[in-house]
Amino acid sequence: EFAIIQPDTDPAGAAALAQRVVEGLSGEVDLSIGRAELSCSVGVAVVSDAEQGQAELLRQADVALYRAKEAGRGRFAFFEPEMDAALRLRKGLERDLRGALDNESLTVAYQPLTDAKGAMVGVEALARWNHADRGDISPAIFIPLAESCGLIGQVGAAVFRRACYDSLRWSGLEVSVNVSALQLSNPGFVDEIEATLVETGARADSFMLEITETALLKDSDGVHEALRRLKRMGFRLALDDFGTGYASLAYLRRHPIDKLKIDRSFVSSLPKNEESMAVASAIVSLAKSLGLKTTAEGVETKGQLDALVKLGCSEFQGYLLGRPMPAEAITEARAAFKVR
Repeated sequence: EFAIIQPDTDPAGAAALAQRVVEGLSGEVDLSIGRAELSCSVGVAVVSDAEQGQAELLRQADVALYRAKEAGRGRFAFFEPEMDAALRLRKGLERDLRGALDNESLTVAYQPLTDAKGAMVGVEALARWNHADRGDISPAIFIPLAESCGLIGQVGAAVFRRACYDSLRWSGLEVSVNVSALQLSNPGFVDEIEATLVETGARADSFMLEITETALLKDSDGVHEALRRLKRMGFRLALDDFGTGYASLAYLRRHPIDKLKIDRSFVSSLPKNEESMAVASAIVSLAKSLGLKTTAEGVETKGQLDALVKLGCSEFQGYLLGRPMPAEAITEARAAFKVR
């Protein structure tokens, strides 16, 4: 990081300079190991009070920089007073999340996966956080928070440990657990997974580990070896949100993937949207040609389900088929599922 002091200017002039810095420090560069994509984010603070000290000015610029990064990087943002309140809220949630992990108060819910005949064939383990004061905190809030503050490894470990114990309740159900790119790039990740299996008595072949395209884009020897070790232990591997990123056939050939998950963004507009139908059909055909299964996420209507069954999709997940529920409810729900 570095700072620029721009005297004798106004907000418009500061914005123009900030945009020049963003553009000047963004783009591709050639390195000895290949090309790399750089981005730059800028936080701008304007002196509004002659008594404002340099420490406060730098703090405001840092808060604005954080907002620029949060908005997607490669941009600038001006400090605004309400950012302080948002930052305090974020810091408070981060502190409380650390406490929840220390107290083992995160819980796990399970969403059913069914086959084309309507039988429950698996569940996905989903982290849940009931805050003592704020009630249920959406995963859309606390998962990105955990990723940005370095807690995603602990969250993932807590979910996997709980899922291991719960998997012992069910026979013949595949349990899917999400693994972040940050977890997978941790050199000790596979050893931790192995230790948890020993601790809980769970079997690796009961699990499908879901990884994102982001993890494969790293395409490092470390990630490749971690996936190979997991496969040797008996885990199956799914590529989550397939079709929304940049995974190529080369990645699918290089890594030992067992399943592709069709992203809900394609499923939501089925069956009327021809483009989404074409994408879903292409993913199913690709998976079949590679000997992989497919799971469609976000199935909420019978029309979507019927279209996906007709395309040859293997498995289905969404509110039409079952909402996330406690582990205790899975056995009863499994018995209640009707075959199509």
